[in-house]
Amino acid sequence: MLRSMLFSSVLCCLSFQFAFAASPQYGNCVSSDKSLKSPDDTISSCTVAIESKTISDVELAKAKATRAAAYKSTGHYDEALQDYKDAIELDKANPDLFFQAGNLYAAVRDTDHALEAYDRAIELKPSFAEALTNRCYIHNLKKESNAAITDCEKAIKLDSQLTEALNGLAIAYFDKKQYSTALIYYSKVLKEDKKM
Repeated sequence: MLRSMLFSSVLCCLSFQFAFAASPQYGNCVSSDKSLKSPDDTISSCTVAIESKTISDVELAKAKATRAAAYKSTGHYDEALQDYKDAIELDKANPDLFFQAGNLYAAVRDTDHALEAYDRAIELKPSFAEALTNRCYIHNLKKESNAAITDCEKAIKLDSQLTEALNGLAIAYFDKKQYSTALIYYSKVLKEDKKM
């Protein structure tokens, strides 16, 4: 019961939003202002941008990633995954793209591919606390408590206010049957949540 309560925030942790500069020609295809259009409108405007063949590879990667996020929000995971793969192919040095792909793999419980994507994001950006935290959650799902603890401790060193990492530690220690330590971390999560 407690373990399932601790995991209730996993999906919240596994969502991270892109913020791209607005493009007047393609609406919110590359905009961080989500109030402009619905996900379906975003998919349409990004498709127009992608099919125009007039944008740079960087803009194309952004358009693919933005459309992938819209596809993900509408439950079209296969389309989202293909767009993330295409975006990564265009921009292999962008840790956010690997992070987003990892989040999508995690959402569909493909833990092996999620780990690979988070590994690459962290390799490209070792200070990526959110990627470390999400990788911690994947290790927890796979019952790899020691690896989860290592990742969450690194994430907390980078961002001591990252409640998701504290929650990840609580889950890992719970799985190791170190209940008093799990309770300490879960109490810290509750304390931090009250501050917000």
